[in-house]
Amino acid sequence: MKKITLILTALLVSGFCYSQNILTGTVTDAELGSPLPGATVLVKGTSNGVSTDFDGTFTINTSEAGILVISYIGYDSQEINFSNSMTINVAMEASSDQLEGITVFGTVDFAIDRETPVAVSTLTAADIQERIGNLELPEMLNSTPGVYATRAGGAFGDS
Repeated sequence: MKKITLILTALLVSGFCYSQNILTGTVTDAELGSPLPGATVLVKGTSNGVSTDFDGTFTINTSEAGILVISYIGYDSQEINFSNSMTINVAMEASSDQLEGITVFGTVDFAIDRETPVAVSTLTAADIQERIGNLELPEMLNSTPGVYATRAGGAFGDS
């Protein structure tokens, strides 16, 4: 009886192992042909997924036929049908929706007149009047690049 149970268990386990599909493939850029590392490859309707490696290749284990969803930032997502263990090569097209750029604002005091490598920030009387409000001078200086000041004193005997 034990032998029959062992044989049946072995057959069931081998059947489950055989039913696994191993899909491999490569995700590349359609224009340049370069690999897309970090692209997401998911089996639709499940949480089974992987990311492509540095060479744009992936390997994913699935238990049945289905649809692979491949996505990457800046590219149109693609859905590909698969049935058995197979190799899938995907060329991703750039998305028509371009990401907007960002603008970084900053203030710089150009050293035109002086010939020193020292950074200098100038506070005019108008700047002081505009910024001071109810702030003390050390707090106002914090808005100057490269300056960190605190309200607390630092001399001997200050508390």
